[in-house]
Amino acid sequence: MTPGRIEKKDLPLCAVAGILGMGLYFLFENSGIKYTSGALSALILAALPIVGIIGDRIFFKSRITGVKIVGTVLSLTGVALVVTGGSPEALEGQLKGYFLMFMAMLCMAGAAFASKTLYRKYSVLTVLTYSCSFGAVSLLPAALLYFPGSDAFSLKTIALVVCMSLFCTVGAEFFNAFSLSGLPVTLVTLFGNLIPVVSVAAAYIAFHEIPGPRQLIGGAVIVAAISLVSLTSKASGPQA
Repeated sequence: MTPGRIEKKDLPLCAVAGILGMGLYFLFENSGIKYTSGALSALILAALPIVGIIGDRIFFKSRITGVKIVGTVLSLTGVALVVTGGSPEALEGQLKGYFLMFMAMLCMAGAAFASKTLYRKYSVLTVLTYSCSFGAVSLLPAALLYFPGSDAFSLKTIALVVCMSLFCTVGAEFFNAFSLSGLPVTLVTLFGNLIPVVSVAAAYIAFHEIPGPRQLIGGAVIVAAISLVSLTSKASGPQA
């Protein structure tokens, strides 16, 4: 891996990583949430490890093992329990919403594989700098189109935007990038399924919302699935 500038021949791949992972992903996700329930949105995105398994096989020749398949299915089941609490009504939504969230999932997967390829040649910070720059530029048209009026800028709103930018976007991208540079895409995407578990835990800590028994079982299933795949990946040695 080398720090510094990215070669011209690799700039298109860097643009793909940034535009898919930041521009189109956020556009599809934010639009899709408007037409689906939060539970359904989370469940569709939780299917990302399935794409990860297929992509790992196609791009990096990783083996599709039974452990990966079982771990992915268990993780998806756990997410379903956590976000729905066992209620099918929580998955209501419009066909348009299904499509938009599915496209968001594919964009995130495409960005992960493009970034993973670049990390083999360049440092994480170099790839992040270039890809985030491309992603920010791709979001400019949407930002200008939906730019709020001056009355929307209160101190609280600005603080929330800054907090989301630093922690939910920059921080998340930073840690995700370092994970992708050393772990298989399938495993990294599986860890993403911990988001509903962390959300439930945060709701309990901040708002004293007690999770239901099915949510607790779902969280345990997700942790077990990730542990299973993680231990297997570690036992089989380093992967590309």
